Formats: sequence, structure tokens, C-alpha cells
Amino acid sequence: MKKNIAVNISGVLYPIDEDAYELLKRYLDNMRAYFSRQEGGKEIADDIESRAAELMGELHGGNNTPVTIEDVQYIINRIGSPEELGGVYDDDARTEPSSGADAGEEYGMPEVPVRAVKKLYRDVEHKILGGVLAGLGYYIGVNPKWLRLLVIILALMTLTGILALPVFVPPFLFIMTLYIVCWAAIPAADTPAQRLEMRGEPVNIDNLRDEILNDTPTGDNAGGRTFIDGFGRMVSFLFKSFFYVSGAVVLLISAVILIGLLVYICWYLLSSIGNVGIKDTELGQMMSVCPLPLLWLCCISMVVALALTVGFGVYVFMRSMKRVIAISTPVILGCVIAWVVAVVLSIGSWVRIAHIMRINRLELDRMRVEQREERREKQRKLAEDQKKRREQINENRNREQLKFLEEQGWRAVKNRNLDAHYMMSGEHYSGNKERFYLDAYNKSGDMTYEVVRTVKVAPGIYTLQAVARTDGNGCEVFAVNGADKRYAVDVPVCGNKGGSVWADAKKALEVPDSVVLPDRDRLSALVRVNRSKGYGWSRVAVNGIKVGADSVLTYGVTNDVVSKTWDGTWLSATAFELSPEHGR
Repeated sequence: MKKNIAVNISGVLYPIDEDAYELLKRYLDNMRAYFSRQEGGKEIADDIESRAAELMGELHGGNNTPVTIEDVQYIINRIGSPEELGGVYDDDARTEPSSGADAGEEYGMPEVPVRAVKKLYRDVEHKILGGVLAGLGYYIGVNPKWLRLLVIILALMTLTGILALPVFVPPFLFIMTLYIVCWAAIPAADTPAQRLEMRGEPVNIDNLRDEILNDTPTGDNAGGRTFIDGFGRMVSFLFKSFFYVSGAVVLLISAVILIGLLVYICWYLLSSIGNVGIKDTELGQMMSVCPLPLLWLCCISMVVALALTVGFGVYVFMRSMKRVIAISTPVILGCVIAWVVAVVLSIGSWVRIAHIMRINRLELDRMRVEQREERREKQRKLAEDQKKRREQINENRNREQLKFLEEQGWRAVKNRNLDAHYMMSGEHYSGNKERFYLDAYNKSGDMTYEVVRTVKVAPGIYTLQAVARTDGNGCEVFAVNGADKRYAVDVPVCGNKGGSVWADAKKALEVPDSVVLPDRDRLSALVRVNRSKGYGWSRVAVNGIKVGADSVLTYGVTNDVVSKTWDGTWLSATAFELSPEHGR
């Protein structure tokens, strides 16, 4: 709750807050003390008081709302304080100070009169963006319109590529950056004395009085607007809109990052005193690799930088809503220095952390590559060992199979590119998975296989019967007598399904009472093989084999036939039986 009082200024009664009244009274008393040493100073002080009353009337427009302390601060900024006026007085006042001498010493009045020296300021009264070009126009004596036109032309030329500046950044960005730097570096002409110095006018009593009492827009702002002014104000609107939107985005991102960083810090503190684990996270990996002081430096500097950024954004928003008072310049300067230091420390520490993490990641990648190569080498050696073991097993098996074949009277005459075996079991036509049969296989089909048996028989004519199968043309069951006369029959191509053995047995069982019980059981076994699909076995017979007086006969199975081309991948044969032909 504030106490309101009524004050009479220049014959007009204004309601005013008590704290605002104290500030206004102190300000007017200081101004009277400041001008009391000057000839006609009392009239100047009265004019200043009247000007303050006019500004209060402009602010409230005749309504009954009380004058606040913010209104008084605005009036002081418009008129200027004794400190800002610069202290101008005559020689008599310097040698014979009046009752206002103490006030002059309090505000640091110089001992020499101020000369008319033109200084560079930003003209905020006639600004479009920041008043840089308007102030520069006063400084060099050129109409600001021409400077603005020149900047617009330069910007368009750099955007279209007509003009190339000797800089390492895009020319348009360089011009904008240069303008922003000038905006930040050149002070604004806020006080009457600064406005006089900007225009190069002497800072004396008469000029100060005219500047204070005639504090109204002049020059460009008083007359009509030109196209350049309108275009500049449009650019100003776009720039300000972009600035506010970008500021809001930066503020939001900073707040989110700040909250996330604080959460991570709390997570780390909890993990050090509780059971919350972070070893498997990116943060845990970072903590295990980077020095702890470096991590804390990065975290604290980032928290400070983000907190100052968020705080500045909130302060600007609250100031626009007139909810907080202005912060003093030393505090702002200290915050800026702290923010710059925090940003530099956070960036530097983060770059160092990123470098350490990169080195660690490269080391981990190198270790993974080495481990992968070790695993590959072990797998290669294991594969080689397994291959050698298989080859040894196959060699032993082949040796055993050849020995078994030799014991049965068979010889492997040709055995090129066979995959692992001469004999096989598991798919015998009888269904007995333990019985062996001659077999040859090569995945690509590029093999040569011929197994024979030589017997002594009485001269005469014989028939050679066998059960065989194959998946390609070029396989024969053959017999050769002592005179090298060859007799052969092709093995039917049925693959590993069907075949005449299976088909004949199935057909015989389809005729009721055609076979006796023992034969029926045998035929049923032949039909049931391979889930009642057969294994592709067929009966073949080589008839009319003549055996001479030498009684020598050689027979077997082969895929190496001169007049035929082998196009299969495997063949099998079994149940060879030689019988004489009766009546011949």
C-alpha cells in the first residue's frame, strides 16, 4: 500500500505517490542548487519545473491516476540531471560561489568552461534502427538520409554479389555485424548536454535552457517522411521482430538446457550417495574419462552463463511490463563480465572435454577393431582346424570305405573331385538306413566316378542286374568281358523320389490278393520309404553279356562315358547280381 499526496507544480495540482514526490522534490532542489550560481539561474530552474509539469500532464492526460516513481524517472531522463548537464558556469560563480556551491561540488562540476566540441553519439530521437547513421550524419555534417541510402545500396550490392568485400565472412553479414558493434560501442545522446555535443553546439546556459525547454522532436522527425525513412522503418520493424523472436527462442532453449543440466548434476549427486547408476550412460562414460575438476568447471560455468541469459531475458520482459525498476550500470557491467567469463570458460572446458572424448572414442574404436581382428583370426584358425579335421575324417573314412570296397571285391578306378565319400547309407531302397551302397557326389557336378568288380565265371551269356539312381544324364551300369567288349545300360533319371522299385511295389500292392503275405510285407516296406515317396531307385538290367574262354568279366557303375555328357551332381548303385541266361 502506497501513500498518495497532492502537489502543486506551476499552478497545477497533481496526485503523486509519496516516494515519487520525494524523488521529484530532490531532483528539483538539486537543479535549483545547480543553477543558483548562474545569472538568471532562478528563471531557468522555474522553467525546468514548468517543463516537468508539462511532461506529467502529457503522461496522464488529465486523468486522476497518481504520478508514480517510474513517471518521475522518465521526466528526469527527458530533461537531464545536474550530473548529465556537465556543469557550466561563469568566472564570477567560480570565484564567488553562491549558496548552491555545495551542490555543484557534489555533482563534480569541472573547473573550466566547456568548449564547443563535436562528439560522436547515436541520435536516438531520429533513429530508425539504433540511431547510428543519424548520429554519424551530425558528426560528419551529412544528411542521414544519404547515409541510409548508401548503406541500403551496399547491402543490396553484397546480397546480389556485385560487391565483394575483402573479409572472411559474407559481406552482408559483415555489414550487419559492423552496424551492431557500432550500435553497442557508440553511446546514445540521452541528455541535453550530450545532444548539444552531438550537434557541435557550445554547452552553455542559454543552449542548455533552450534544449531543456524545447525538448520536442526536430529535424527528420518533425517533417514528412521520405521513401528512405519508410523503408528504413520497415527494415527496423523486421529487424526488431526477428530480434524478439530470436531472443524468445534463445531464452527458451537456454531455459531447457539449464533445467537439463541441473537434472544431470542432481543425478550425479544422487548416484554418488545412492543406488542410481549412470555408468552405462554417455554422462557416465564422460565422468570415467574426463578429469572431475574439468567437468565441474564446465557445469558451473554453463549454469552461470545460462542462468544469466535466462535472468536477462526475464528482466527485459519485466521491464517492458514496468514491473521492476532499472538495474544500475555497475551491476549490469558486472553481469556482462561474469557472463562473458562464464561463456569463455564453458566453451573452453567443453572443447577440452570433447577432445578428450574424441581421443577416448578413437581408442575404443581401435580396441574394438583389434578385438574384432582377434575374433576373426580365432574364427579363421578354428575354421582351418575344423577343415583339417573334416579332411582328416573324410580321408580316414575314404580309406575305410576303400578298404571295405576292396574286401567286397570292388575297386575305385576313377574318383576325381568326389565330396568326401565313395559309399553312403541312409537312403537305401529297402528302407534300411544302415545298409551301404555305392555313392558319389559333387555340388558343382564336376566329378568322375567309376567303381568296378572283376569276377571269374564260366563261359556263357549272362545278365547283370542292379538297382541304381541319379539326378542327371550320363550315368551307366556296365560290364566288360575279357575281349574288352562293353555292354551298358543308362540309369533312369528320377532324382531322390519315385523310381521303378517304389512304383512297381506300389502297383503290386494295388492288386488285391496278388502277392502272398511275406512278399506283401517286403513290398509295403519299399513303398513306405521317404514318407511313401520313394528314393528314386530303379532296377536296370544289362542283357546278353558274352563271357569267353578266359572267364573274365568286369562290371560296375560310372559317369565317365565317352559318348555321353554328364550333367548331374550325384549317383548311387547297389544290389549288383550276375546271372546266366538260360537257353542261350
